[in-house]
Amino acid sequence: MVRLIQVLSEAKGSNHGGVCRFDFPKTSDNNNEFYVKHCSRMNHKGDSSFAYQHQPVYEAVTCEMARILGLETPNFYVLMNDQDNLGFVSFGGQKMDIKPHQPFYFASEMLVHPKNESISEAAKILEQEEFYLNMLMISDVVGKKNNYIHDPHSDRVIYVDLGCNIVDAHENIMAFKTRHKSPLKKKDRRNAVKKFSRYEIVTKKGEGGKIGLMDFLESPRDMKLLSLNPRGNVRLDSLIPKIEIDEIVERLIAGLYLGKGLSKNGDNIYLNRIK
Repeated sequence: MVRLIQVLSEAKGSNHGGVCRFDFPKTSDNNNEFYVKHCSRMNHKGDSSFAYQHQPVYEAVTCEMARILGLETPNFYVLMNDQDNLGFVSFGGQKMDIKPHQPFYFASEMLVHPKNESISEAAKILEQEEFYLNMLMISDVVGKKNNYIHDPHSDRVIYVDLGCNIVDAHENIMAFKTRHKSPLKKKDRRNAVKKFSRYEIVTKKGEGGKIGLMDFLESPRDMKLLSLNPRGNVRLDSLIPKIEIDEIVERLIAGLYLGKGLSKNGDNIYLNRIK
């Protein structure tokens, strides 16, 4: 049985996507609208095991890692279409930028920017949380107002579009940029693990919330993501092959090691040296 999804808008970014309305169970009392997106090509594949069809999963991994650190995001999900049982239909003649027959789509619950957002207050919070963005190796959020929402009532920033930290996705194309490092050679990897094992991150989840830096970088190995169909937690290793998960971890390690992220944040109050 094909489940139909109403498409309410054209793409709002450079990738295939659009605002959609689902008949799936609502994630909150008053919202069943999501922004759905995906890629359709890959450039500069090289030696990578990554597949552009899996980009929505990679983006969900990025968002889940942000939540591990205590950053705020909208509710996000992997929309699964492995049985090709999802159908996208235009609402009211709306042009449709979402391509059918993809195995996965990334779905993020739609949020509305408050009318009384404070740019200056948001800037202060972003400055405080820049360390966490650096640990995620995300560089294109700060300064781009459409990528976050400031909630003046709870004094927090909600990151509505973190993108993907291990690969670039623009103009419908998944590609590696200069900041996306290839997995390290054995000697450099040993040095990286030795260095990272000396640190733990103080998360934003409240007093006492900590995670070892290596545990954080290796979190995709045992990660679960939320799916809308079926609704619930799904293990990452049931969505993509182990070789891709291994590459995600290795690229995270290489990116932080070669990107000098620790050197830039070595005196940060959110980073403890434990050895």
